[in-house]
Amino acid sequence: MTSTMIAKTVRTVKSIVINFLIVKCITPLYNENEQRKARYTMRLDVNPSMSITETLNPYALDTPIDLYLAPGVYFEKLRISHHHLRVFGSLLSPSILSFADYAYKMNTDGLLYNTFRSYTVMILGNYVEFHHIVIENTCGRGEKIGQGVALHILGTNTKFYHCQMKAHQDTLFIGPLPRDLNERYDHFLPLEERHELITHTFFDQCIIEGDVDFIFGSGVALFKECQLHFVGDGYLAAPSTYQEFTYGFIFLKCTVDGHEFTRLSLGRPWRNHAKLHWIDCKFNHLIEHPRYDDWGKTNYHFYESPYVQSPFAHPMNQEEMEQLERYLALHFNCSMKWLVTKVRFRVIVTDVLNQLS
Repeated sequence: MTSTMIAKTVRTVKSIVINFLIVKCITPLYNENEQRKARYTMRLDVNPSMSITETLNPYALDTPIDLYLAPGVYFEKLRISHHHLRVFGSLLSPSILSFADYAYKMNTDGLLYNTFRSYTVMILGNYVEFHHIVIENTCGRGEKIGQGVALHILGTNTKFYHCQMKAHQDTLFIGPLPRDLNERYDHFLPLEERHELITHTFFDQCIIEGDVDFIFGSGVALFKECQLHFVGDGYLAAPSTYQEFTYGFIFLKCTVDGHEFTRLSLGRPWRNHAKLHWIDCKFNHLIEHPRYDDWGKTNYHFYESPYVQSPFAHPMNQEEMEQLERYLALHFNCSMKWLVTKVRFRVIVTDVLNQLS
């Protein structure tokens, strides 16, 4: 084969590879965009002088809606039942959803609010997304206040991108409720808030702050590249995973920090069968030994990789890592190798573009 033929073959192969990369990368994006154009046909714009609830109420719950929040503070307690709702905040200045209910506050029904009515935002709908939104509960803390939830999730396939959740005790609840509480609270929580279905929630590059058990619940959640910030002494995660659920809370490449002198623990099981995974996370604050507490439970599954010695957690073997990898790919379209792949992809694309120029 002559040098001319070799050069021609190389150019042909190169062209095939480039076309493959373009089709491989662009086609899914195009298809997704076309699907969104077909589905998300309603755009609603809201500012702080308007009610978000009243804006959404006229539309059927299955109407795909893109809701854009202008910068500012929205003092409103939200109970979202819509499906396929996407909420966008401003990139220039924060769009803040704020309320201040708390567990020991008296409700109009003559009962205390309880933890599970103290939320600022409750999501009952499925396929709900939040982008660049701050959700806060400003009730503070104290013996007369108790818990104050910022975000209460009961729908599945919910996603949060570049959002912030702020409170103290019980900042973020990821449902469903533990089964015993579904029975105990049947006199004041409606049936739709007491379901026992598995939920999947994805947090991407979010900031979550609190002190005592500030991420808790029975659902399955992936936290990717999130910043988890203690504002006082306490436990970070308190999973109550159902026995039949394979996973609970999964923290992937997250950062944990806190104020100086705060005493931090990574988690404790709220109920038996609680499941918790820490994968390639960074701890910028000294974690209280022995890193976890068993909270009087005898059956729970806490893992760390890389492993740090603790009587309450275990290292992960290769088979367990591969099982988790498959689960993340199936339910979150995400990989533990995703970050490395993303970097490599950028290098490949840059190299291809340089060669084309």
